[in-house]
Amino acid sequence: MANDISGNAATATALETARTIDITGDITATAVAFDGTANIAISAAVNNDSHTHDGRYYTESESDAKYLLNTTDTLSGALTVTGNVTAQGDLYVGKNGGGDSRIYFYDDNSNANRLLMWDDSANQFYFGSRVRLNDDLIVDDILTVGQTSLNTARRFYVYGNTLASEIRRETLSGTSGIVVFSGTGGSSRFIFYADGDAAKITGAGDWQGISDDRLKTKLTSLDGDDILTKLMALDPTMYEHTHTVNLVSDGNGDDDLEIVELDEPDPAVVGFMASDFETQFPELVMTKGTDNIRHLPIGQWDAILTAGLQAAVQRIEDLEARVAALEAA
Repeated sequence: MANDISGNAATATALETARTIDITGDITATAVAFDGTANIAISAAVNNDSHTHDGRYYTESESDAKYLLNTTDTLSGALTVTGNVTAQGDLYVGKNGGGDSRIYFYDDNSNANRLLMWDDSANQFYFGSRVRLNDDLIVDDILTVGQTSLNTARRFYVYGNTLASEIRRETLSGTSGIVVFSGTGGSSRFIFYADGDAAKITGAGDWQGISDDRLKTKLTSLDGDDILTKLMALDPTMYEHTHTVNLVSDGNGDDDLEIVELDEPDPAVVGFMASDFETQFPELVMTKGTDNIRHLPIGQWDAILTAGLQAAVQRIEDLEARVAALEAA
């Protein structure tokens, strides 16, 4: 062909000038030269944490800030869970490097948070408010329930293996603390059972019963002669225990006593048969449980024996006076 042809060719096997095709934006790609003689493929990858979408999607940084990983992760700040939380493994609460660890439970009735805390300095658990259990509690270390003044003392409730519905520690002027076992108030009564000996661990101090005159009414002096007659009718006995009692709980706060045979009798002790004691002092014998297990009032013996002793001494003094009068005649 003698002359050049200008303009676009109807067909061609290659571009007159090859071009480089690349992709820019939030991806990384390798530019590829293209001259039209063959197809090309561009390898591209979306850059991490490089772009944003609407509210349905998040970048890596946004996602890390909003969600916990399903592997080891650390949460800083507050976490609110509106549903249940289930831990299939161990759950650890604490501070690396020391310091108290706290768990708060929201009390909707009083709009306040209730505290369960590990007191790191005192090395003990601390309950900041009322505690109630429906079964046994075994404590191998120190357990503290809100130690405050007497009029705002905290209570420790146990509904299980105890007949005391309330156990609390209180402070009182002149004391280092009081542990109180009590019923639920009013005419309610309680029993504290010790499976074995119960003793004071130091020689100082006494077993005490509150006996202030201001707490009493309907005072009646005992008839010493009558008491002495009843004492003379009792049969002090030496015996061995072959059975004991266990506390049975239904888990709803209702307790009962059951009689259980011992593997072998306890060592011999002295005392009274409750049935014998009941013939002379029926008003002082208490029964507990559906089997009406009798209990004797050990703490009231001081007054009974004192009244009987006074009557006996009075009789002796009367006899001495009569003897003296006869000798003087």
